[in-house]
Amino acid sequence: MTRAAALLLLLLAAPVLAQDRRETFEEAFQSCIEAKAPPIVLVASCTAALESGRLLPAGFAHTLLVRGFAFKMLKRYDAAGADYDRALEIDPTFVPAMSARADLFAARRDYEAAIKEMDRVVAAQPDRADALKRRGDYKDWSGQHDAAIADYTAAFEKSKNAKFLAERGAAYANKRDLARAMADLERAIAEAPDYPIGWFERGRVRFEAGDFKGAAADFARAADLDPEDGFRLLWAYIAAARAGAPDAARMLEARAQAVDLSEWPGPLIEVFLGRRAPESVTEAEAPAGWERTGRRVEIEFYLAMRDLIGGDQAAALEKLRTALNLGISEYIESRAARSELARLEKRG
Repeated sequence: MTRAAALLLLLLAAPVLAQDRRETFEEAFQSCIEAKAPPIVLVASCTAALESGRLLPAGFAHTLLVRGFAFKMLKRYDAAGADYDRALEIDPTFVPAMSARADLFAARRDYEAAIKEMDRVVAAQPDRADALKRRGDYKDWSGQHDAAIADYTAAFEKSKNAKFLAERGAAYANKRDLARAMADLERAIAEAPDYPIGWFERGRVRFEAGDFKGAAADFARAADLDPEDGFRLLWAYIAAARAGAPDAARMLEARAQAVDLSEWPGPLIEVFLGRRAPESVTEAEAPAGWERTGRRVEIEFYLAMRDLIGGDQAAALEKLRTALNLGISEYIESRAARSELARLEKRG
């Protein structure tokens, strides 16, 4: 059976599965997400089901959830929010819709609203480690690092899953407590060696400390575990190049074959491959608003790294300052830009 056919059967089945509130729907919804069908297909299929007049209330709410998720992927945030709101009007206890609405608030950068929504999820299901982790993410992104650490700690204590130690290590790194960050990340890597975030975050700590060789090894391992992620490839190359690795360019060329360069950050990878002019990469294709500004942060940071690799420190400094002045503080690139700028300015 093709993936598209399986998805169609799933969409048809999901409202039926929802009627008796079995866990089967949770599994079906996750499969729906992982199928990676074009969101426009999800919107059309769900709209047809909603307009059929055949859905009972529970099935109607679940179908709204799936359609809302598709609208969010299309960056149609208002439509997504309306579907989540309708789903919760039908069933105020529908926790997946609460979680989806929290994620939507976070996508809009309204972290206060996202945290409050996740407070409801945690209150409804206090033993869900993943809900605590998600609330911790929103707190960390908003700069509430200590509160995030508390949530990651609670998630780990409930689950004993070392992946949550990697998240806590990242939060410690974000508050510049590098000793505790490294302790958590070392343990996470030892206990969950197949979790790419542990390797990536340890690489980030090493990179910001100037250990480019160690960072390159960690980023390369993260890229091995998730070879389609273009950002991990960029970090692996930049760290290797700054460490003076003679095979950095060959590594980039080889690994880029697994990445869809038509998707972001593909254009930046093409710049490092020498296939595209730096000035041709713009944020224009990103949605208007903070997401477009965020893409500009990424462009400035990665092109600053290209300048440093090429030996043009003055150009790099200008780009790093521009990235920071854009005010998107929760981006990894912003935090790295701050550390890099401090190092360069100290060096003079």
